[in-house]
Amino acid sequence: MILVLGASSYVGKHIYAYLGGTEAMGTHNKNPLPHTVHFDSARMCIPELGLRPNEVSHAFICFGETRMDECKTNADQSYELNVSRTKRVIDDLVSANIKPIFFSSDYVFDGTKGNYSENDAPNPITAYGAHKYEVERYLSDHYSDYLILRLSKIIGSESGDGRLPSIWHQQIQRGEEVCCDDEQSFSPIHIEDVVAAATAAVKLDLSGLFNLGGGESVTRVELFRRLRFILAVDTNLTRCSISDFDFEDNRPLDISLDSRKILAATNLEFKSIDSSCREFADSVSKDQPKAKTRT
Repeated sequence: MILVLGASSYVGKHIYAYLGGTEAMGTHNKNPLPHTVHFDSARMCIPELGLRPNEVSHAFICFGETRMDECKTNADQSYELNVSRTKRVIDDLVSANIKPIFFSSDYVFDGTKGNYSENDAPNPITAYGAHKYEVERYLSDHYSDYLILRLSKIIGSESGDGRLPSIWHQQIQRGEEVCCDDEQSFSPIHIEDVVAAATAAVKLDLSGLFNLGGGESVTRVELFRRLRFILAVDTNLTRCSISDFDFEDNRPLDISLDSRKILAATNLEFKSIDSSCREFADSVSKDQPKAKTRT
């Protein structure tokens, strides 16, 4: 069985839904999810879940504070959750003979190079990235059997999921002008590809560090233009600088990832950006009013 810690998170709920209740046990804290059990990493330890010996082989660690600026402005609380509690959970898992699977981030890099491979040295310039890198180092310094999956920005195909491209589509529906920065490059990956790679890694019992990003490096301007073309809508796009946004923390400029290692290990093929946008367009066309089309 697979343990999904934080099954009510965006990544966690998709992994848990894919595996199903017969293959996975899910936990939640503040946001209950059907058929999952309560687990508060601040007050509970893994043995309190009552797992039988050898019942669980792997555990996805999906809880944490993922809001970049919150990690900066609420430094102590976010560090406690993202680093201190995560380390304690890792220790508990290893003691129970359960392989920890940690989701890291492209934000461990400073963004000066781009196309980062697993061999490139991290140098985080954000609090969030520093949290992720500290846990990466904790795993590699203390244990030999673990899995780290470094995620790029995740995109989805569901309306209202709080991700891109849904956020932009809602702005389009409201007739709003969309403002995107044309400075930060990243490798967007579809949530279904994250789930496919993560679960394949479990089945293959992969260990070590793997990047998990899509095959294309784009800015938000390029991503929005491709979505707009596929949706065939007329929406004004304003190109902005990162400095135009009121961010509390830094934003690295080129955090694109080289993910050939995970593709070679799993024989998977990730969705292209255009196919992801087409899936989203097909999804929203079924149940939402159509935006103004080009004439």
